[in-house]
Amino acid sequence: MKLMFEQPLIKAKIKARINRFIFIVELDGKEVEAHCPSGGTIAGISRKDFKDIECLMSDHGTDSGRRTRYTVEAISLDDGLIYAGINQTKSNRYVEYFLQYDEVKNILQVKDEVKREKKLGNSRIDFKAGNCYIEVKTMVADYYCKASPRLTDLMKEQHPSIDRMQKHIRTLTNEIKANNSRAIIITVFQYNAPTFNPPIDNPVYAEFVEDLKLAKAAGLRQYQMNILITETYAELISLKENEVIW
Repeated sequence: MKLMFEQPLIKAKIKARINRFIFIVELDGKEVEAHCPSGGTIAGISRKDFKDIECLMSDHGTDSGRRTRYTVEAISLDDGLIYAGINQTKSNRYVEYFLQYDEVKNILQVKDEVKREKKLGNSRIDFKAGNCYIEVKTMVADYYCKASPRLTDLMKEQHPSIDRMQKHIRTLTNEIKANNSRAIIITVFQYNAPTFNPPIDNPVYAEFVEDLKLAKAAGLRQYQMNILITETYAELISLKENEVIW
């Protein structure tokens, strides 16, 4: 199943990442600024090393009122063969679209109408369908497929903050116990990533792991969704349940 883009994405090349939210990209022989939709580390590559990377951009036009006309939606870490999406906010749009299909609903065991962003305690959960809460998380800090030798040498394993995720885990666990609700976390990769196994043995995440055990025991379910990003569409490649919760 595919979500067709209203306008095709544009091929360009990232020349530099000058701050958390701005790339310098080469487009038609000229250098222009483009928005970086992910403020943290991307694919384990530092800001100073983020250069000469093929990308796909959306064009917002000259009358959008934005500082930057373009947004980098995806990057290629293997010299333009395959693109990995980096726009985390788009994951919610993709998930919402794919949730229209019975095939997806059946895998998640969701039957009711899916509604956007529902307040739960002090948290906002991305979707709710009946008594089932659905939270979407997108992985961009590390890259789990083969990259070109040049970029592989630049990639350093990241230990991203999980504070917000931990808060949501606790909120969903409490909701399951208090009201017999269902809860699902969908981990989205905007490329065809292998089965994700988070670094739960890392002592940095010890407290988080304990929360995961409680969540698992309460009934929290976790799925991995892989989405292919091309110039013209986003395609659901796979959706499967993971034994390990992130």
